[in-house]
Amino acid sequence: MRENKNTNNKKKKSLTLAQKKEFCKKRRDQKLSGLSIDTTLPNANNFREKSSVYPQLEEVMSIWVDQQISRNLTINGSIIQQKAVECANLLDITNFSASAGWLSNFKQRNNLHIYKKKGEAGSVPIDELPQIRAELQEILQVYELKDIWNCDETALFWRLEPFKTIAHDPVLGKKCSKERVSILATCNASGDERLPLVFIHKYETPRALLPFSEMLTLECRSFL
Repeated sequence: MRENKNTNNKKKKSLTLAQKKEFCKKRRDQKLSGLSIDTTLPNANNFREKSSVYPQLEEVMSIWVDQQISRNLTINGSIIQQKAVECANLLDITNFSASAGWLSNFKQRNNLHIYKKKGEAGSVPIDELPQIRAELQEILQVYELKDIWNCDETALFWRLEPFKTIAHDPVLGKKCSKERVSILATCNASGDERLPLVFIHKYETPRALLPFSEMLTLECRSFL
């Protein structure tokens, strides 16, 4: 005899914050039936985002974090927690410990995430940039584009393997090699002429490149 399936054993799924907002919006627009909404979110009018217990401290810390970001200074969770404790003492707030939970909620309320710094643009003096650009244009206007040259170096991690591979099962990775060489590339502003690449290495004549020395169109330089 077939056993009847018990529908009461269905697992309940928790909704994310975005899903709850969407339900509230659809409820107001009357795009879903009342039964569909009420069984999921009993009272849409009671939906609120969690606010800070210390609003004054929240405002001070938000301003401080924005100032550090505008100055391109590096901050992390520990620094924010330490500064929050200092500000709490100045505001005579007791029983505040800047816990990991407070930090997580603070970052969520202020849309803060961890990002990796890239490039060197952060070292450029933004306030002085218009003046520097005008001075450079004045210097270069007496030259033709073909006579204006620019160079930059780039790193080549020549022993670094690709991070992805084809296999039947998950593959264990190996420690990444940090061996690198620097290559200097130079060309003019018109783009019709390029200088041979400069290979910057520890040795002027690397042994690995000896068999290919006549084939390579680059110049080797060593700096000990």
